[in-house]
Amino acid sequence: MTGPRSANSADLPSRPHQRTPPVVLPPAAAALSPRAIAAALNGAAPGPLVAAQEAMAAPSAKSDMATDARQASAAGPAAVGAPPAAAPPERAAPPRPLREQVQDGAGSAKLLLFRVGHERFAAELGCVEEAIEPEVVTPVAGMPEAVLGVVRVRDRLLPLYSPAAVLGTPLGAPAVALVARAGDRRVALAVDDVLDVLDVPLAEVKPAPTDGDDVIGVVRSGGDLVTVIDWEALVARCLAARFVETA
Repeated sequence: MTGPRSANSADLPSRPHQRTPPVVLPPAAAALSPRAIAAALNGAAPGPLVAAQEAMAAPSAKSDMATDARQASAAGPAAVGAPPAAAPPERAAPPRPLREQVQDGAGSAKLLLFRVGHERFAAELGCVEEAIEPEVVTPVAGMPEAVLGVVRVRDRLLPLYSPAAVLGTPLGAPAVALVARAGDRRVALAVDDVLDVLDVPLAEVKPAPTDGDDVIGVVRSGGDLVTVIDWEALVARCLAARFVETA
């Protein structure tokens, strides 16, 4: 084989029967290894040579890319280059109103037992945010009789309502305020005392002798008869009292 010889020509395989035409390599082939140059001089196409050299330069990275490409191809065209879609979060079902649960008569419910005057009442525990003993009740002029005044709950002043007229029993010496949310507002209802938390089987709640939107039924607790209240209806009736406009 005649002609100019490169510095690595001693490593090249000989081809005695025919002369290989020269191959014009692209600029990217300047960094090819001697082994790749030998393959080029023996007639290999330049494109595969560059690809082979890149694979030799970073075999692990190219292997990972090839694996990702195969997985994306198997997943379909829409999945190529797209991150896996996250499963939509499951939304918890809204709690059923206590009245509906009582009508079904299945399961049990935790009720907050409180006293107004000499009567005992119970409301769904989850409806009451907290029970506080207000240090001061500040009367405000121009309010209806159902509003006893305002009480401070941390950094806010809340109107304190008396549920006596709605429940049909007078307040004795109210010492506790039950704080609850009514829409986007927070209000407090005055009661004489908070007695206990009851875990009541709903099948034991019986229809009330008197019908009313705020009364769900009655249940026995020890030797006492307890009226089970629809808390939201009770708060709504208390809020129905309007402020008296003053000059």
